[in-house]
Amino acid sequence: MTEASQLVELEAEIDLLAERLRRWLDAAPAWPPAARCRALIERLFGRIDQLRARLSAPLVVGVMGGTGVGKSLLVNALVGEEVSAAGKMRPTTDRPRLIARPGLTPQMLGIPSEAVTVVSLDHPLLAEIILIDCPDPDTSDTGDTSDAADAGDAALRGAPSDPGAASRPDARSPSAPADNLSRLRAIVPHCDVLLLVSTQQKYRSAAVRREWIAAAPSAQWVFVQTHADRDADIRDDWRRLLPADRPADLFFVDSAAALEASRSHRPLPGEFAALVEYLRRSFGRAAQTRLRHSNLLGLTDHALQRCAELLAAQMPAVGQLKQQAIERQQQIEQRMTAAIERAALDDRRGWEQELLGRIAQRWGASPFSLVIRTYQSLGSILIGLGVARARSAAQLILMGGIAAWRKLQQGRRASPFDEAAAAFIDEQLLNESALILRGFAYEAEVPVEALHADAVARQTEQAVVAALGRMRRRIDEALNTLVRRNSGWFVRGVYESAWLGVVGLVLFRLGKNFFYDSWWPAQPAPIEGVHAYLAGVFWVLAWSAVLILSFSGRLRRSIAKQLRGPLSPRESGPVSGGPFRELIDQCERIEEFAAQCGRLRIMLSDAARKIGENSGRTAS
Repeated sequence: MTEASQLVELEAEIDLLAERLRRWLDAAPAWPPAARCRALIERLFGRIDQLRARLSAPLVVGVMGGTGVGKSLLVNALVGEEVSAAGKMRPTTDRPRLIARPGLTPQMLGIPSEAVTVVSLDHPLLAEIILIDCPDPDTSDTGDTSDAADAGDAALRGAPSDPGAASRPDARSPSAPADNLSRLRAIVPHCDVLLLVSTQQKYRSAAVRREWIAAAPSAQWVFVQTHADRDADIRDDWRRLLPADRPADLFFVDSAAALEASRSHRPLPGEFAALVEYLRRSFGRAAQTRLRHSNLLGLTDHALQRCAELLAAQMPAVGQLKQQAIERQQQIEQRMTAAIERAALDDRRGWEQELLGRIAQRWGASPFSLVIRTYQSLGSILIGLGVARARSAAQLILMGGIAAWRKLQQGRRASPFDEAAAAFIDEQLLNESALILRGFAYEAEVPVEALHADAVARQTEQAVVAALGRMRRRIDEALNTLVRRNSGWFVRGVYESAWLGVVGLVLFRLGKNFFYDSWWPAQPAPIEGVHAYLAGVFWVLAWSAVLILSFSGRLRRSIAKQLRGPLSPRESGPVSGGPFRELIDQCERIEEFAAQCGRLRIMLSDAARKIGENSGRTAS
């Protein structure tokens, strides 16, 4: 693959990574840890932009180490000339020195020219890489505090720059880093590789270790032990101090002897020659794309790891908040379901009337269905008779009021349990639950807007409406089942036959007396008087009432049995929505945000593994 195609491929992968990170941030919930993650990733985007600008530039190798370890001498030995002042007892590198081939400027690397001292040199090693002699991290010396250095450091840190600072020698930027440690931290993010230099006395320095560990995600490591002419080889012990997941090469060199050999045009000492060859082979132009890609993945993974730590610190509290919200929601829903069941069962008389009407409608104009219709319309019939016999305006008004009240009751018959269920809502229970959840929310840093009184009342009202709608549908299903069960041919035949049998007996007796006994026998019997007909009507009505009571009782028992099943709180399940639903949704969005962070890290790990495999194949 050509260099141009490698750059195009790397740019595409950088854009894809940035897009995935942006989508992840766009899905971030309103949660302080997520906001802190957003700030971290936004800073990462700045580093990604810097990398994109430097894709075609040589790799930047930063030489870093404690005071007196021979960093500057190592830099001089690498290029064969004294380009950086060397000292043994005190820090001599007070600001970064950038050693590059002629024609290459700091601006090409995204570094302000005022932030570094530029040394141009034509050397074979500098054709492949750029060297930066970094300030010492274990000293508080201010070193060079000129305005140029201050302005450059302010630019590296992203502080607002003063365009006129360069023209005012007495101007000072109060926010510019004025000590070596600040300058080091400003230049390290621009390094693709860190050449970590130490000696037998300094390799355990906590200050140095802290700084190179902080720079770890964005740079590759190479460790160099100097003073090989007088120190013991401590690389095995040094290697044990390194992170297990970040293997690195270690070299043991004599920089002074290497510099002298280079000046005398003699071959470099063996270990130093191996170091130079390693730099050319591992960080030359051929490895540039792979290394920058690996550094980008490492930096991104480090940012996501920090995000994962921020999220993980609060996830137990978020999980506890979600669990508490679910438990209290279920408690309220169970009470709501129980109240709806009680209201529905208390209104069995209303469901009985509705069931009778459906059965009568299904039977059509059969004799017993007419009895049922008459029974259901008995109140209206009595009122009609009362109106017909009214003799004054007061009686008409009274009968009209009774009829209007019955009409209103019939109109409200479908929803008496709705009112009972809505009236059950216990404000004290809701407020108590919201107060307890508020404490858990504060601990989890979750915003409490969803627990305000208006929000809780709105969610509870929605839960009641949803519960009533579902229960009404279940009641309709139960009534439809009962209609099919109690209107079959067998049940219908029993009641129709029972009613028609009594009516037939009464009619037979009266008809026999009228048509036969009073005419045909030798001694005709007298025709029954009105009392016989009234008695017949009485027995028909009485038998009709018995059958109606029997049929209604059958339906009432069936309703009680049928309604207890589907409305049981154990079987009804959670109400759609419900109180604290918004809080639960908020917790679930937080959990999904944290899970997506983990998935992004897995994706980066897979990409890093592929880079390692490709690198191994290239090396072989």
